This record gives sequence, structure tokens and C-alpha cells, in this order.
Amino acid sequence: MSYKFCKKCGTLYSEADGECPRCTDKKLTAEGMRDAVYDTRMSEEDIEKKRKKDWKYLIIGVPAFIAFIYVIFFLYNIIATK
Repeated sequence: MSYKFCKKCGTLYSEADGECPRCTDKKLTAEGMRDAVYDTRMSEEDIEKKRKKDWKYLIIGVPAFIAFIYVIFFLYNIIATK
């Protein structure tokens, strides 16, 4: 079994596998993520609205989740001390 050395990422891989599996995986993941982030069939205006909506959910949702965890922890401490 002979191995090849990928000059791009430095991975040893079998010639029987074809191309370097690490580079192929990175390429497929990058293409898939680019297509999956926002629907490319949407108009530019709709994409911009979706981005703003996503940021609003992120900015409000993360602090709300942290506050929820804090309230649960606080209530647990109150109940545990009694």
C-alpha cells in the first residue's frame, strides 16, 4: 500500500482513496456551508431582512438564555438553603 503526501495540508493518504480526504472534506464543507447559510434564491432585500432578524434573535436570545440559567441557579440555591 503506497501513501501520498498532500502538499496543501500535510496529510498522508492512500492513493487508492483518490484525492486527499482532508482537502476534499474542507472543500465540500465550505461549499455546503456557503449554500446553506442563506437561501441563494432569495432577493438581496430578503437576505438583508433575514440577516437583521437573525442578529436580533442572537442579541436578545443569548442574554435571555444566560438570565434563565441564572434564575434557575438562584432558585435552586434558595430551595437548597431551606
